[in-house]
Amino acid sequence: MARAKLDIGQDQAAERAGITKKTLSNAESGAHKLSANNADRLRQFYTAQGLEFTDFNGVRETPTGLRTFRGRSGFQEFYEDQFKTFKSVGGDIWLYNGVSKLIMDALGLEYVEMHKACMEKIRNNFNYRVIVEEGDDTFFGSGYASYRWLPKEQFNDKTIFVYGAKVGIVNFEGDITVILIEQEAFADTLRLLMENMWNQSAREPTL
Repeated sequence: MARAKLDIGQDQAAERAGITKKTLSNAESGAHKLSANNADRLRQFYTAQGLEFTDFNGVRETPTGLRTFRGRSGFQEFYEDQFKTFKSVGGDIWLYNGVSKLIMDALGLEYVEMHKACMEKIRNNFNYRVIVEEGDDTFFGSGYASYRWLPKEQFNDKTIFVYGAKVGIVNFEGDITVILIEQEAFADTLRLLMENMWNQSAREPTL
């Protein structure tokens, strides 16, 4: 259904998704199930073309300004989107209710190290502020970001990223899911709220 909606052949879909035509053909005919890795590659290809999968095996065009990322590869793709925005747009960047361990586990340590090195090279492009739970002293982005602690009673693990005109809402329960909303007015409103939280409630870490 997704391939038909894009009006492309199996050759093109398979090549762009990074799988073989035979694998795709067998999956579409029901002869064989896709491996988890190949299913993820195919899903990432279709979602990158502006499609999303719905309940009851449905597929539709993603509503304008809304994207969804799932799993480790999706979370890494979300971080790639952040980096491109940091590099091209910069400005005030926020990470609220960040949980260092959850983020690092979701990305993988190799990716974290690569991302840190890339971010440090462009750190003059942006002002990145991170609000984490009091006592979380990992600070893996300390080379390019400032950190403050939020009192434990005000903290939960529903993580929010604000960058450029975008807001990313992350749920780490089960398969990682990121809902990315591109709406400048919404992003600016959240920046004001986070600025107030940073100034009034968040505390300087005491190490």
